[in-house]
Amino acid sequence: MERLSAGAGSTYLIHGEAGTGKTHLLRSTLDAARRRGWSCLYAAAHEYDRDIPYATVRTLLGALGHSTVSSDPNSVTVLLQSMTASSPVVVAVDDAHLADEDSLVAVTLAARHLAGRPLLVIFASRTRPWMTGERLFAAIGPLVSEQEQTVLERHSVEGHALGTLVESVLGAAPDERLTGYLTERTRGNPLLVRETLNALHTAGAVRSEQGTAYLVDDSPPQLPRPAALLHRMFPRDPALRALGRLVAALGRVDLDYLPLLAELAERSLGEVRAVFDSLVSSGELVATGSGWYEFRHPLVGELLYDEIGPAERRRVHAAIAAWIADSELGMPARERARHVTEGAARGDTAAVTVAVRAADRAMRTSPRVAARWYGRALDLLPRSDAAAGEILRRQSAAYWKGARPALAIDAGRKALGVLGAGRSRDRTVATIVHCHNAMGDPQSAADLLVAEAGQARDPTPYLAQRAAMSARLGDTDQARVLAATAWSQVRESTPAAQVVAYTYLGQVEAAVGTFPNAREAVDQLEILGTGEQEVPAGTRTGALESAAHHAATAGATDRANALLTTAGEAAGLAGSANLGGQAALARALAEFTAGEWTAASETIAREAVHLEFSGMRSTLARLRGVEVQILTGRGDFRRAVSVLAATKPPASCRIDFAIWQAVQASVEVSRSRIEHAIPILERLRSEAGARGWNEVGTITHTSLVEGYLARGEIEAARRGADDFCRHAENVGTPRARMASGIGRALSFGEADPARDVLLEAEAQNMHYIAAQAHHALGVVGPDVADHLEAAWALFQKMDATLWLKRVEAAGRSRGLVLGRRADTAGAPGPLTDVERHLVTLVRDGLSNREIADVLHYSSKTVEAYLTRLYKKTGYTSRVELIVAHERADSLTGR
Repeated sequence: MERLSAGAGSTYLIHGEAGTGKTHLLRSTLDAARRRGWSCLYAAAHEYDRDIPYATVRTLLGALGHSTVSSDPNSVTVLLQSMTASSPVVVAVDDAHLADEDSLVAVTLAARHLAGRPLLVIFASRTRPWMTGERLFAAIGPLVSEQEQTVLERHSVEGHALGTLVESVLGAAPDERLTGYLTERTRGNPLLVRETLNALHTAGAVRSEQGTAYLVDDSPPQLPRPAALLHRMFPRDPALRALGRLVAALGRVDLDYLPLLAELAERSLGEVRAVFDSLVSSGELVATGSGWYEFRHPLVGELLYDEIGPAERRRVHAAIAAWIADSELGMPARERARHVTEGAARGDTAAVTVAVRAADRAMRTSPRVAARWYGRALDLLPRSDAAAGEILRRQSAAYWKGARPALAIDAGRKALGVLGAGRSRDRTVATIVHCHNAMGDPQSAADLLVAEAGQARDPTPYLAQRAAMSARLGDTDQARVLAATAWSQVRESTPAAQVVAYTYLGQVEAAVGTFPNAREAVDQLEILGTGEQEVPAGTRTGALESAAHHAATAGATDRANALLTTAGEAAGLAGSANLGGQAALARALAEFTAGEWTAASETIAREAVHLEFSGMRSTLARLRGVEVQILTGRGDFRRAVSVLAATKPPASCRIDFAIWQAVQASVEVSRSRIEHAIPILERLRSEAGARGWNEVGTITHTSLVEGYLARGEIEAARRGADDFCRHAENVGTPRARMASGIGRALSFGEADPARDVLLEAEAQNMHYIAAQAHHALGVVGPDVADHLEAAWALFQKMDATLWLKRVEAAGRSRGLVLGRRADTAGAPGPLTDVERHLVTLVRDGLSNREIADVLHYSSKTVEAYLTRLYKKTGYTSRVELIVAHERADSLTGR
C-alpha cells in the first residue's frame, strides 16, 4: 500500500489452505484502498470459471459496467493503464487456483507491463502455486518471489495464537484438553476453529467458567473438519443442507432455477422458495449481480459438493441436463455442456459430441479452454474408439494455439499412436514440429519427421520442415537439398500444406539461402493469407504472421509492417494470433529498425511474458536478442550481458549457438573489449562463410569492421568491408546490404554507399539505419554538420547513448558542438549540395534516367532522392519544385 501511494506497482501472492484468512486479508486491503479513494476490482474465481474464457476477468470488470470482454489479453492492460492515469488501482483475485487460464494470463500481463504504474495486483491461492499445477505457477510464478517477500503464506494457528482465537469466540481461554481437541480436529485452521467452537457450543459440548473454556464430556462429538463448518451452517435442517448441495452442483443459480431445484429435491416449489430465502437471509448465499446467487465462501460450496457421492453427482448432473433440455431455462451454453458431460458415463456418444462442440466453439476465443473440453470428450469416449485420434489432434492444435507447446506435443504424440496415414496425421506432425521448433529442440522435430516420412500423404511440408531443422542443426548441405526438392513441388500441395511449407522454406532461406527465395516465400504466404483459396481463418493468420516475421528478419521493415497490419485484421476473424510468438518478434524487429526503441522495449517486456510462460525458448531468445541490441545501443552493457546469459541456446542448435556467440562478441566490441572479441568473430566469420550461415555472417562482418576501425587497423577494416560486401551480395537481404554499405563508407571514406543506404532507409522509415548512415556521412562525406546533427537528433530520440557518444566524438574532431538545433530537429533544414544539384537537373527537364546518368546513381536512387526532397520541401511535384526554383525560394518548406 505504501509503494502504491508512492506511484509504484507490485504483485503479491497470498497462499494457504482454506480458512486461514486469505479472503479476510484481501477484503481488508480493498477496504483500506477504498478509504483512500483508489479504484478497486475484486473477483472470486469458481470451479466452473475454468471452462469459461475470461470468466474471472468478466467478474473483475463487471463493477465497471463492462458486459463484454475482448478475447485479446492485452485489452486488460490497456484498460488498467487508463485507470492508473487517474488514481492508484488495486486488483484482487481470490481463489486464483480456480480461475480460467485466459484471465490469469490477462491479469499477469497487465501486472508485468504496468510495473512502473500505481497498480497493486493480489492473487490468493488455496495452496502453494508450485503444488497447484503448471497453469497457476506458469502465470503467477515469474511475478512473485519469497526472497522479495511478495509471497505471503497464511499459517494455521497454534499455541498462544490459538488460545487468543478461542477467547475471541467464547470469551474464555481454552484449557489444555480443549486446545488439544481443536488442534487435532482443525489442524489450527482459523475458520474451522471458529466454526468447530460454534458447533460445540450449539451442541452444549463446551462450557466456560471463571475465564476458562473446557469440554463437557469425556467423549466430545467427533465432528470431522468439514462437518464442523457445515454443522454450524445447517445444524438441524436437512432440507437446508440438501438444497445447499444442489446449489453447489449447479455452481450458481438465479431465481429462474427454483423450479429445477424443486424437481431435483423432490419438494414443492413453495418449500424450495422458503429454504432458498433462508439461505439468502442467513448470508450463506449472496447476490453477485445480473440475478445470480452463489455461496458467500467458495469453501462452503466445495464442502457441500464433496458430500455428494460420485454416483449421486452423476445422477444430479444428468437430471439437470435433462431438465434444461426440456425447458427454456437461460443457462449459458458451456454450463449446459458441463452438466451433460458430468452426468454422462463413459461410452455416452451424445455427451462426447456435446464436449467436442463446446471445444470447437471455444477454439476461436480460448484455445486452452477448448483443450480442456477435448480432454472431457476423451474421458467419455469408449476405450479404443477410433475417434480418439481426431480429438487428440484437435486438442494438440488447441494447446499449440493456446501457447502450451509441451502439452501440445504430449497430445500430439498420443494422436499419432491412434491416427492412420492421411491429412489428420500430417497436420498433427506439423503441429508437433511447430512446438519443438519454438521450444528450441530442432533435433526432436527432425527425428519425428524422419520417422513419419513414410506415412506422409503430402511430403512437401515434411521436406520443408526437415530442411529448416537441418539448417538449425548446422547441416547446410542437407538443408539446401531438402529445400530445393520442396521448392520444386510446393505448388502441387493444398493451400494449407503450402502455408506450412512456405513458412519453413522462409526459415531455410533466411538461415542458409538467398533473399530472392525468402521474398518468394513471403509473397506466397501473403497470397495464401489474403487470397480466395480455401484456407481456414487461423491458417490465414499464421501465413501472414510468418510472412511478416520473414520480412522483418531480412530488414524489409515497410513490408513487415504492412503484413502485420493485415495479419491483425485476419486475427480478429480467426480469434487467435501470434502463433509461436512470430508476430511479436516481427513487431519488435520492425520497431527497433524504425528507431522506436521505447515501443520495441515495451513490446519485448509484454510479449516475453507469454513466451516465458509457454516455454518457447527459441522465439524468446530471438526476442531477447532485439533487447540486447537496444541495451547495447543505450550503453547498458551490464543488462545486455545478463539478458544474453539467460538466453544461451544449447550447442546442438549450431546456428542458434553461433548467432548467440556472435552477438556476445559484438557486445564486447561495443564496450571496447576488442582484443578478446576479434578472434571469436574471425572464427565465426570463417565458419559462417564455409557453412553459408547468413545471419552469423552479417553480425560478424558488422562487428569486425567496427572493431578494426576502433583499433585504427584501416587495412584490416577495408578487407573486412570488401568481404562484407561480397557476403551481402550473395545473401541479398536489405539488412546485410545496408550494413555492408555503411561499413564500406566508413572503411574507405566513400560517401556514396552511405548515401544510398540513407535514401533507402528514409524511404522505408528505418530511422535507426538512417541515423547510422547520417553518422557515416558525417564522418566521410560532404555536409558534415547537417549529417551529424541529423544523426544526433535521431539517436537522441532513441536514447541511444552509445551512438550519441560516437556522433559527438565525430563532431568534436571537426570543431562542432552538436545538439544546439535539437529543438528544430523535426523541421526541414537547408538543402544539401546533392539536393540543390538535383533541383537544377529537374529544372533543366531531365528525366529520372537522365539524372541517374549525370549523378552516376541508379534510377531507384534518384526516385528515392526526389521522394525525400518532396517530403523535405513540402512540394508535391516537379512543377512546384521548378516554380519555386525560378522564384529563388529557399526550398526548405512553404
